[in-house]
Amino acid sequence: MLRHDLERLYDCHFPRPILTNSKQLFAVVTRGSHPTNRRLLTDVAAAREVYNRRQISNVGLVMRENDIADSLTKVKPSGALELHVATGVDRIPVDQRVI
Repeated sequence: MLRHDLERLYDCHFPRPILTNSKQLFAVVTRGSHPTNRRLLTDVAAAREVYNRRQISNVGLVMRENDIADSLTKVKPSGALELHVATGVDRIPVDQRVI
């Protein structure tokens, strides 16, 4: 919502970066390969569609130990979210990126 308001206010496009720790999702979105996991088919189709329309950019692959979303889904989180909140700085190392 905020990005939409800023784009209307400044009449320009703000890129939407996406980071994932799934090598399969990264390959499917950026290279057009097919997922082997049937549960990912709908998510992958939606992600590929917005990527092809250039509605997202800067697709990046991060390692699991640097994934800030890991703290929201795992019993033993990596600590990346706590570091991000404590410092207020985004220092997530990206292993591979497609711009």
